[in-house]
Amino acid sequence: MINGGHVMIYDRNTEAMNDFLRQVLGLTGVDVGGGRWMLKVPPTELAVHETEGEGSFAFYFQCDEIEATVKEIEGRGGKCGPRADRGWGVVCEI
Repeated sequence: MINGGHVMIYDRNTEAMNDFLRQVLGLTGVDVGGGRWMLKVPPTELAVHETEGEGSFAFYFQCDEIEATVKEIEGRGGKCGPRADRGWGVVCEI
């Protein structure tokens, strides 16, 4: 049975993306060579939602205290958008 998953981000500047994920978001991992990192993500869930338009993909990081997390991310040089209460939780774009 399935015992894990692998999320891939395709980006033109992989070095900057890896730096952001490691230095700003604080993800840890292993340098597997060639500028590639395998980063550990916290326990993750997968959900499918109905849409009227084109299919899309979203990845949400979860936290217990969004304001504290935003402060930490911004303290590391990240930028966070305004918070929006969606009823099931408060979100912001990083």
